[in-house]
Amino acid sequence: MSGPDADLQIGSDSYGEQIRRGVSRLVPELTSRAPDAVLTIGDSNPALVGSLGAVAAGLPLLHSEAGLRTGETTEPEERNRLMIDSLANRRFCSTSECFGNLASEGLQTDSFITGDLLKDCFDSFGALEQPLPARLGLAPEAYIVLTLHRRRNTYRPTILESIVEALRRKDWPFPIVWPVHPGVKKELRRLNKWRALKKASHLSLIDPLTYPEMMGLVSGSKAIMTDSVGLQVESYLARRPALIIRSQVEYGSLVASGWSTLVAPTRSHLAGLPRLVDDVISNPPRRHDEELFGAGDAAQLMARSLREMLEEAEK
Repeated sequence: MSGPDADLQIGSDSYGEQIRRGVSRLVPELTSRAPDAVLTIGDSNPALVGSLGAVAAGLPLLHSEAGLRTGETTEPEERNRLMIDSLANRRFCSTSECFGNLASEGLQTDSFITGDLLKDCFDSFGALEQPLPARLGLAPEAYIVLTLHRRRNTYRPTILESIVEALRRKDWPFPIVWPVHPGVKKELRRLNKWRALKKASHLSLIDPLTYPEMMGLVSGSKAIMTDSVGLQVESYLARRPALIIRSQVEYGSLVASGWSTLVAPTRSHLAGLPRLVDDVISNPPRRHDEELFGAGDAAQLMARSLREMLEEAEK
């Protein structure tokens, strides 16, 4: 696989400095390459950098995963979503729920329900058989997958320590596989928690995985624990119940249907995680909409919309 055409070399820093440095380095790239438009995906800081850079370079902006909302504007991801959607010339929504959020903000014009690009990817790679679970000594549907990356969970020592305490409990119904984000691993070591986790016999701490490896791990699991937006979608696509370690989520429909269960990141709620996982596994959701996140043609629909936009601009 080839690398990126350009690396902005932003690195890690404060929110404001990442955005400032990213935009200042992206605009010359966009100016020299002169693309027809800029497509930005999601709600990360790089997504906001791409959006602000497109506007500064005078280029049309398209936003995939538009309309996601939690209502929690103290989160940087929520602020990023609001800014990107307000700047975008066209907004592509993963679900009707997302479109409804935009409509309530007066942004229904030039907003379209296309489905989610993750559905496209999952349809292409999610069913590929992966040897990783067997290499880890895990039987099919006899383990739990965990991921953590949100700063609210991982850079607040009291919350991260509470998560560690919950993970070290010995009453988990299944072993846990955790592909650990490098920044989270660094923080665990700073808090002197890494060695204690490594000693827990029911925990497998592994390096981050490729997309096919991760989807193979998810598809072969019994349940998912995460604070990721994307993995909520992928868990649903793999028909695996997910416990979301957050106070609010973007896809309320997944919570309403029982496929996602909220676990507030507090010591008291986290202490009950093993029992809650057992309950969720014992009472799996029954209803599943194969096309909740589209028919697997989101990329084609977005490309068609882009062509229409460019043709209209030429008239």
